[in-house]
Amino acid sequence: MIFVQCIKEIHSICSAFLWSGPTLSTRKAKIAWADVCKPRDEGGLGLRNLLEANRVACLKLIWRVLSARSSLWVKWIWKYLIRKGSFWSVNERSTLGSWMWRKLLKMRAVAVQFFKVEINSGSTTSFWFDRWSPLGVLIDFTGGRGCVELGIPINATVERVIQTYRRRRRRVPILQQIEQEIMALQERSLNQLDDVCLWKRESGDYASEFSTSQTWNLLREKKQKVPWSKGWLLVIGYLSGILKQCLFAGYVMQILTNGLHERVVTFLWRYCFQSVLHAIWTERNTRRVEDKALPTSCLMIKLDKQVRNRITSLRRKNRGKYEKAMEEWFKRR
Repeated sequence: MIFVQCIKEIHSICSAFLWSGPTLSTRKAKIAWADVCKPRDEGGLGLRNLLEANRVACLKLIWRVLSARSSLWVKWIWKYLIRKGSFWSVNERSTLGSWMWRKLLKMRAVAVQFFKVEINSGSTTSFWFDRWSPLGVLIDFTGGRGCVELGIPINATVERVIQTYRRRRRRVPILQQIEQEIMALQERSLNQLDDVCLWKRESGDYASEFSTSQTWNLLREKKQKVPWSKGWLLVIGYLSGILKQCLFAGYVMQILTNGLHERVVTFLWRYCFQSVLHAIWTERNTRRVEDKALPTSCLMIKLDKQVRNRITSLRRKNRGKYEKAMEEWFKRR
């Protein structure tokens, strides 16, 4: 509850700054913050709602827990928090782990809708709790009773079941279907490759990588697209005016975006705009709380590094799509 109230307060402050600048007047807002956070083609500015962004970030952490078994952080979680069970079976009321860990456990009901496993060796996949079968998560169909009736331990892996299970006569339809899935894997036989973790995409297909943007689109409530979406550029112009009213913000923005007018680097200007907004807001809070100002030169170095890091991440992710961006950025330094 405290977290939600904090997010609401931050949204209120961001909305005030958006429409009134440094004066932070809450009475000058022309559009509700929820509408501002819509994508541009739905009539918003494309800013991210912090609650939605937090949910996506939590899902990404869950994805890493499930897929990045070689990570030191993930190994620690499996050894001390998950132990011999499955991530899906950890008691939500457990006192182990931090507040953030318990937050991730509460997000499992959402994460399970996105996650599934492609079986190879079956050694890291939970038979009962992971979604490896077309039937879905098997424990949801049988409950704890299924473990007894099929003679399969609650913490069994798919590999262990395929190696030890013996077929029997079943009268319950769902148990017959589960048995058929086991028989199909036994006939196919397992291999020595690692099981592949998959995450849902907007198309309904699954991929072996986590997509923040597509997960966000699947989570959020989509609105009807509007024909006047390009009008958001007018608002950007208005916001630029607000920045210029603040001498410090205007000076930083002018230096950072000097020469960024070509279409090929338009996205750089947009990212700079967002970075300056965030930096000015952070600087404002620091000065109010600590009464300590960050020198402009230090702020410029910090922002320049932030932009270069963003370009680097985009180049890796998009396979050369933003290759010229770094060149253009250095030309104007």
